[in-house]
Amino acid sequence: MKKKDLIQLIKSKAEEVEIKDFSDNILKRVKDLPRQEQVIMHKSRLSLKPMFTLALGALATVFLLMLFYQPNTPIIPTDPQFESMDNVLVFSTMSTSALIDLAEDELTTTENQTLAGPPFTNQPDPKINEEISDVAKYFEVMEKLLASHSDFDIEKEDLTQSEYGKRMSFKARDLLDQEIQYRMDYNQNRIQNTNQFSIDGRIDIGEVSYQFSGNGIENDHQELTLRMSKDDLNYIDVEYQLINEKYHFDIIITKQGEITQDVSLIIEETEDGKNVEMHFNIGESIGTYMFSMTSQDNQKMLKISYVIKDDETDESGELLVRISSLQGTNVYSILVKPDQGIPYILQRNRTIPGRPGLTESTDNQYDF
Repeated sequence: MKKKDLIQLIKSKAEEVEIKDFSDNILKRVKDLPRQEQVIMHKSRLSLKPMFTLALGALATVFLLMLFYQPNTPIIPTDPQFESMDNVLVFSTMSTSALIDLAEDELTTTENQTLAGPPFTNQPDPKINEEISDVAKYFEVMEKLLASHSDFDIEKEDLTQSEYGKRMSFKARDLLDQEIQYRMDYNQNRIQNTNQFSIDGRIDIGEVSYQFSGNGIENDHQELTLRMSKDDLNYIDVEYQLINEKYHFDIIITKQGEITQDVSLIIEETEDGKNVEMHFNIGESIGTYMFSMTSQDNQKMLKISYVIKDDETDESGELLVRISSLQGTNVYSILVKPDQGIPYILQRNRTIPGRPGLTESTDNQYDF
């Protein structure tokens, strides 16, 4: 059989055979097979971007709060020093007792030198040097006024077996934080149907005692006049008035029957503390001095601004007064800083006989 005939035979036979279509059946069975879901596990990664965004948002919130909410700096309240007549009486007797036995030669200059280098050959600021002796008389008063507690730690009691009916104990502090104890026994008699009163008594400071007497008015406009006497010719008068919310004390010193000095102290209380303005009304000194308290190296100091002005003098500057030790003796070291001139140091004696708490010591060795 030829090849062509053979191919034709196979073709005819193939057409005679019926081949069934199973595609639909296969697809149906495939659909009915159970399916198994494939779970793809992703590796967890730490994403810093969201955390950074969150932190940045928190910082921005805090910044905005700080920007728009700024609380006031807390102010430490200070009680008024002279809100009662007791405090006025305490300061009046304390200041007069500090001044009454003070002699001129107790405040002589012990050293006068520049801040650095050899002493001046010429006085750099002669007028302030002349007035230092008068100003230094009030250093002890200013120490106790500015360094003491506002109420002077007053304690009062009635006396029964004494010539005096009342006792007032109080304390003062100085720049070294030493306490000075005072005891005042007195009689206070009110004038009937008035706000006026009279007072007389004795103040004891250690073994030293001074007699005093006076009178006053106790109302919205407080007044007090007090005299402390060493004898009939030597005494100190204090006159107090409250004027425009400032406390005015005039201190008049009489020696051998003559007024040698009249000084005004004007005390003003502010949020930052007390400022005391001192004027010389009678005497050789003419300057105006503004006292306040400051500190350096944890040691308290007096800070004093001064102006000395008349037809012949026009000086101003600042004094810084601290307590130092010179050959075992406590002295005032005074840094004089004239506005027109070179700073220099003066030293003045501080030892005051009969004053407890002002002992000689080498424990407080300080220098500017």
